[in-house]
Amino acid sequence: MDCSMCIKVIFTSADAAQSVQQRLEERGDREHVTHCEDSQITVSLHCPSVLQLKCAAPSVLDELLTVSRESSTDAAVSSATCNCSVQCTVAREAYIICNSLQVDREPKRSKTRKLYSLRDQTCVIDVVAPDVRELRTATNSLLDLLHLTVDTIARFGPPRPAPKRVCSPPLET
Repeated sequence: MDCSMCIKVIFTSADAAQSVQQRLEERGDREHVTHCEDSQITVSLHCPSVLQLKCAAPSVLDELLTVSRESSTDAAVSSATCNCSVQCTVAREAYIICNSLQVDREPKRSKTRKLYSLRDQTCVIDVVAPDVRELRTATNSLLDLLHLTVDTIARFGPPRPAPKRVCSPPLET
């Protein structure tokens, strides 16, 4: 399953975003694509499997959190979002993944929201959080559950087509 993740962090000022962007470049991690525009930093990851995405994403989120905290400029975050897409081989797999993941509710104290949608054979999950720390926590949890769901699908084979409902003729008395 082909996976991609796009993390967007919006800072309160363009100077803060540029400072964080510069700190990320100094660290030299080139496994992901980073783009800075105005007060927004976008980090894109593309992996051939959910497991590889699960391994790569936490380090990127940790770097964003660490760098935004270490930045000398006032690097206050106004919002943080993560868009995760999982390209499946058949639409039924994407449907199963979405339905399996959206059952879990966010804790009451969490200000994070998760939005699930289907686009053809792709399961799309948007995570919206007020800061990078909460985004990191929610995204790591999501990736753990996503990996478990995909692993379960792989272990038990491809999903069967949904059963067709056939109306039975009325009973004769």
